[in-house]
Amino acid sequence: MALSLRDPPQRRRSLGPISPKRLYRNLSVRLRGGASIDQSQPSTTGKVESGRHSRKSAASYLSLFDAVENEDTQAVHLMLSSAGLLKEDLNGLSSEGLVPMDVAVLTSNTPLVRILAQAGARDNPHLTSAEERGSHLSGLVLEAGSRVLELTREVKEGFQTEEEEGSQKRRELRVWTLRLQLYTRMRDNYQSTVAPGPPSNVAIQVTSETSLMVTFREPTSGPNSGVITQYKVEWSCNESFNPLCGWETVHELRVLQFSITGLTPGLRYFVQVFAYNVKGWGPAQISSPPSAVPSSWKECCSMIRRRREQERAVTKLLEQVEEPQYRGFFIETSKVLAPSKSLSVSRSLKQLFHSANKFARCLQRGVYLGTVFYHKDNILVTAEEQIPLVEIDSCSTSVTQELNWFVKLSCAWKDVQWLQQGMASALSSSSSVLQTRQKILLAVSQLQSALGTADLGQVYYEPLRDQQGNMLLLTLHSYPLPQPPAPLHWTSLASFQRSQRKSSMATATGLLQELTAIDTLAAQLKEKLAYHRRSTQTTPPGLYLGFLKLYSSVEQKIQVLVPQKLPNLLCHCRVRENKHVSRVEWEWLQALSSQNQPVDLRSRPPEPPPSGFVRELRAAVIQLLTQLSIPLPKARDYRLYTQEVLQFGDSVSFLLLLPHPEDIWSAPGQHGRINGFLTLPLHIFELVHFSAYESEFYSRYCQASVLLELDSKLSQQALREALDKREAQRAKERHTQVMVLSQRLEELWREVRWITDALHWYRQGCCGAPLHCFMEASVHTLDCPPPAPSSSECSQGPDSPHSSSEEDEVFWPLCGSDSDSPPQPRSSRSQVPSRYYSLRQPGKEPCRGARLPERSLVEWINGPQDS
Repeated sequence: MALSLRDPPQRRRSLGPISPKRLYRNLSVRLRGGASIDQSQPSTTGKVESGRHSRKSAASYLSLFDAVENEDTQAVHLMLSSAGLLKEDLNGLSSEGLVPMDVAVLTSNTPLVRILAQAGARDNPHLTSAEERGSHLSGLVLEAGSRVLELTREVKEGFQTEEEEGSQKRRELRVWTLRLQLYTRMRDNYQSTVAPGPPSNVAIQVTSETSLMVTFREPTSGPNSGVITQYKVEWSCNESFNPLCGWETVHELRVLQFSITGLTPGLRYFVQVFAYNVKGWGPAQISSPPSAVPSSWKECCSMIRRRREQERAVTKLLEQVEEPQYRGFFIETSKVLAPSKSLSVSRSLKQLFHSANKFARCLQRGVYLGTVFYHKDNILVTAEEQIPLVEIDSCSTSVTQELNWFVKLSCAWKDVQWLQQGMASALSSSSSVLQTRQKILLAVSQLQSALGTADLGQVYYEPLRDQQGNMLLLTLHSYPLPQPPAPLHWTSLASFQRSQRKSSMATATGLLQELTAIDTLAAQLKEKLAYHRRSTQTTPPGLYLGFLKLYSSVEQKIQVLVPQKLPNLLCHCRVRENKHVSRVEWEWLQALSSQNQPVDLRSRPPEPPPSGFVRELRAAVIQLLTQLSIPLPKARDYRLYTQEVLQFGDSVSFLLLLPHPEDIWSAPGQHGRINGFLTLPLHIFELVHFSAYESEFYSRYCQASVLLELDSKLSQQALREALDKREAQRAKERHTQVMVLSQRLEELWREVRWITDALHWYRQGCCGAPLHCFMEASVHTLDCPPPAPSSSECSQGPDSPHSSSEEDEVFWPLCGSDSDSPPQPRSSRSQVPSRYYSLRQPGKEPCRGARLPERSLVEWINGPQDS
């Protein structure tokens, strides 16, 4: 039998018992004179189980206070994230004189406390003392108890009254019973709670010349410690904290740290932290170390400041080049030839026979430029399912010599059309350099016109070659727009590789198939896209230890060893999250650089060495050398670069570890491949490095460099083609001015090339901090062996995050008798080669090393030693 659509069957309303929580949610309305919205039958049970709550939508609660009373964390989170919540609802008083934070704290609901604190909820400002809070809760319990007794008597006496009135009385009784249970629970929790203990693991670090970072953890939880709602940080120049220089309350409970800013450089500050719960403030905890001096390594370094000064100077130089007063041949030529009719007519005639959007379908012994635009797992291809390719030249020798210039051009794609106009006069020039660059510019402009964008992306670090004599220059770019130009379309990477394999098999001749550069690109495209993604990423903020290793290729090019997962940095390992190096830490490293023997800390100045910094640096050294498969005895004479702390961007700092002068450079044939690492040409490494960390400076430098190099070639041509003395003198003045600006630009570039500075400093025989000095300085007097590191700690990958929990397990082995008879390894070392743990010195007993003491090194060494 069919049912009528006009009169659908009505769903029967459930007459089952009402949840006690539903009644509890309507406490505020019913007891403030409001009518109940629930007309269902009363529940037969009045027991409330803590921790079990029915989850309802946030709209079903009349206020934030109702959701907090119901302990509905999800609803509270939704209500706090909505834009309609007022500040009065978050910290407003209810009719009972409570705020939402009171209910969350006194019911020991820690997740709810953290959510409210993050949204800006605060403790009750009207209940400032423990006595007031206790008496107020006792009063609420008495009031609720008396109300329950009164309603119970009325229900018993009015048993034969009207059904509607009796039902109302029973509902009110049930509501007040639930309220009495809540207030009793809150009062009992308050009475059993004690004042909090001192915060744990309070530490301070110097984060700048005028700031300190204070980190701490919650107090050690006891049986009745309660919920911590806030912390207080105090700092003073006096050890007794009288007077105070300042204090601040910390309400953020998810990240327990606080940055003290606006301090005076050079002054010593003492720091202590308090914790707070409903019973008030607990005792103070002094930081470890107890004091610190805001300072910077730059105060004791005479190196030229990088980045800021050079960036301003390059910007000023670029503006000077573009000014009308500049008498450069390139600028003047480009402005004169741009509106020329003859030039436009000749180009129009040429375009009748050569389409600007014509792509190369196959390689025919020449040099080609290709670009890979990708979006997620899709790439942009032509109608023939090919990567967009255009031919540059039929001779690869001339283009190979201009690869460095092409890399700089990749940072000035938007100036290609302007550069073409300026080089119009070089079309008839006999200079091979100008002709080659003109061909490169023409190929780039064809790709830009076909793809509909000026940005062709980043140059791949090596050109692709095949046995037919073809060379393919490749650029990679993450294309954000899903709609490509009309002749092009998106295809998946897997589909492109399948179609390329089919076409290569169809064109294969004979039994042996010779792979072309396009076939190689299709087979390795996934790895190349992964390289481009990783080269544009930046490392998390912090202080890192980097390792400089160079190689020389057959083409006499310098190559740099970098990790595959982050090729825009040297091989590195994070020392700590704080990127700043203080004056005390830097002076300690510089003091080590003047010593050839292990440091005797008893002869050092009264300023104690930074034990935490030493421990973190030692752990980073062990982890970095393990990643590179370098045995520790071989690294004994490695040195730390102590001329400066390298700063990349605003959040990354580097300490540079240099190998022995004989090992820092490997000749051709000595290139042993290390898993997880690759070698980049120096100019490509500088491209990806500066593009990731100093993009503004590097872009402006490349623009100025491309412009001045081209202007220099054009001025030289004008000087050769001068017909009289006046024209020759004018061309000479122009060339002189261009050369002055070029020299100034190269000076600025040399100042930011930190790799060449480190090599120049090292070749001059300048001593850095020997590795064995700061590794043995902390343990050479210790004779208590610590637990050995596990194999998982010593076999982490190149990009394993630095864990502070592993620092105490890292040690430096000191002594032994014979290198051919290593000591028996422990079971935890069974998977790690013993060469990483044996640093032999004749005349000493075998020992494993020792863990750094918890107190300062000076106190430990000067104190009594156990035999």
